[in-house]
Amino acid sequence: MIVKTTYKDQVIEYIYELVLDGVYSSGDQIKESLLAKEMGISRAPVREALKELITNGIIDYRPQIGNFIALLPPKEIIDAYTMRGVLEGYAIMETKDSFSGDDIETLEGMVAKMQKFAIDDNRKMVVKVGGDFHDFLVSKNKNVQLAEYTERLSLKLHVLFYHEGCA
Repeated sequence: MIVKTTYKDQVIEYIYELVLDGVYSSGDQIKESLLAKEMGISRAPVREALKELITNGIIDYRPQIGNFIALLPPKEIIDAYTMRGVLEGYAIMETKDSFSGDDIETLEGMVAKMQKFAIDDNRKMVVKVGGDFHDFLVSKNKNVQLAEYTERLSLKLHVLFYHEGCA
């Protein structure tokens, strides 16, 4: 399957990777012009990406100041984890009969990998494999809204998990 990505999507992935690589942390300013220059693209797709990341709660926009990696209060973090759990629980409840023995083994393998990466203190790989794990949990559900919301929450929580663990 060929997956087409827009410049906007590439910018979102680039920012996400910069956060996971520790280049940006919660509270750091994101400069539109610098990102455009680093990526060799115009500022328009960077602006689009930042707007989407603002909508998803990853970036805070402060008028007349700029864009910053979000600093979330503990209650918002707990609420985000709770919401993802509710959505994933619903997705699994609706599709539990679609999971084969091989699927369960795949999920167990992902859990083992996450445990190994956690022991090795490799947070970036815990986040990446964890993302695959959570994506797989909801992959059999065909509810488009559920997929959109869980994807948004997962991106937010991966960034939070990575940086809260580094603090």
